[in-house]
Amino acid sequence: MNRGWSDLFAFGRVVSAALLICGYIVLGFLVGQKLTQKGYPSWITLLLALAGALFGIWQAWIWVRSIWTRKNN
Repeated sequence: MNRGWSDLFAFGRVVSAALLICGYIVLGFLVGQKLTQKGYPSWITLLLALAGALFGIWQAWIWVRSIWTRKNN
């Protein structure tokens, strides 16, 4: 495969990983807001958004690392 296209696809996957992280943060925030409306303490929103960020970073790292190791071999 042409090196330019390969680099472009790798860049697209890294951007997709960043969007994955953002999606988990938003999901945690929205679930936290719903729980706050049902009577849970307000700090639950921050906690779930942080948990979503950590989970998203973990998932993105697994995905990007697999691309990285495949590209270096």
